[in-house]
Amino acid sequence: MELCVLAEKSFFNSSKVFQKKLFASYSYSLFMFSSNNITVVIPGKYQIYLILAGKSSILLKKYSQTLVQKSINTPILLYLQKASSKDRAYYLSVGVKDCLSGKVCTAELECKINLFAKELPNIKWQKQPFFYQNFTFCFIMKKALYKDKEIYLNNKETQLLEYLLIKINTTVPREILYQNVWPNGETPCSNALETHFSSLRRKIEKPYGLKLFKTVWGIGYRAEIN
Repeated sequence: MELCVLAEKSFFNSSKVFQKKLFASYSYSLFMFSSNNITVVIPGKYQIYLILAGKSSILLKKYSQTLVQKSINTPILLYLQKASSKDRAYYLSVGVKDCLSGKVCTAELECKINLFAKELPNIKWQKQPFFYQNFTFCFIMKKALYKDKEIYLNNKETQLLEYLLIKINTTVPREILYQNVWPNGETPCSNALETHFSSLRRKIEKPYGLKLFKTVWGIGYRAEIN
């Protein structure tokens, strides 16, 4: 099971940087479509659908409605480069879970996808464990190990570590980490992020002499390997 991406050719070809950043984190299947031809995707095979298009069209409206009807309880996220409020209202009215338009950064789309994923049972985006020297993190089991010995982390530490490793060698802004580690309206204390990040360093770096985490002052944090 994976993310299904339906991308309009004109949008996809003009957004190489966008697609590279967005798809680096997920296991996905990509289907291209044009303004007069959309691939019929097998309903039930995927856990989330992401549709990327330049603008609304009659064909896209009909296809979205059909996809909603055939993929019951499967969230659909639609991003249009250009759309009116009337267009967005239509897609939401037929059952698309969310419709974004205009200038949207990859981080916002990722947050939406991650929020949808948290509502689904047994979702497994990352299949291969992360290895660095003798340190391992298993994305499926949500466990950190050093030489096969488990490093005990609490839930928030695990979520923070997982997101930083998904974004390896990328600085993740504080606000993005807050949105992913404390979703659904949770209100952490003011220094919660710093506390959990320091705890990760104390449990993973200090005992084993690893250099994995970095604070980027004024921006956020990153997991980094050479």
